[in-house]
Amino acid sequence: MTVVSIGVYTVLFPMIVIITVAAFFIYKAIYDKHTNKVLESGEADKRKWIAPWGLALIVLGAQLILAASVMLPVSMLMVDPETQETNLVLSSDNPVLFDISCGAMFQPDEDNYTEESTLNEDGIKISVYHNKNAKDINKFILIGEIEKEPYEPVGIYIFYENDNIEGSCMSGITANDDSSKVYFKCEVLKKLDTPASIKVGIKNGHADQMSSEEKYFDREVKLVF
Repeated sequence: MTVVSIGVYTVLFPMIVIITVAAFFIYKAIYDKHTNKVLESGEADKRKWIAPWGLALIVLGAQLILAASVMLPVSMLMVDPETQETNLVLSSDNPVLFDISCGAMFQPDEDNYTEESTLNEDGIKISVYHNKNAKDINKFILIGEIEKEPYEPVGIYIFYENDNIEGSCMSGITANDDSSKVYFKCEVLKKLDTPASIKVGIKNGHADQMSSEEKYFDREVKLVF
């Protein structure tokens, strides 16, 4: 809701106040001119004019109703990235699932997963956890943390590959974020006795400047497990 809130408090409300005040003084000038004309002529005005403050209230109310009718559907479409959760379940139909967060590091279920390998290079750390209770299917969780400069945007590209299984995720953190780390979790299915790999590419700048076909990243690591 951050974008909506900023728009309301910095743009919409000041515009409503300005339009209301402008309508009040413009109408008041016309109202006073009409009133003086009636007094000078000495004739009773057959048509009752609304007072300036009354018109200002009408203009204000109309703007608030219009703003509410616009902001409500917009706010329903807005989603806070920090509160997004993956509702999909890891399966043969969904062999790769990704989650990215700038709030807190993901934690594996220590009762079901055991750490198998770790890579720590160029400010990128990836830990691989194997589901020790899975008998027929190799289930893995890859948990990573990426160092970044506070208040600087960063684009993140994650690519997983295992035989004919592939999955990728591209995301980014805006310059408004004061966090010095970004975290990700990758849940995957891995074929037995077949090596798999995860590649993480980091681009300094906004994510919309990145592409999955990118050949150059400012930082890049690859872990085979």
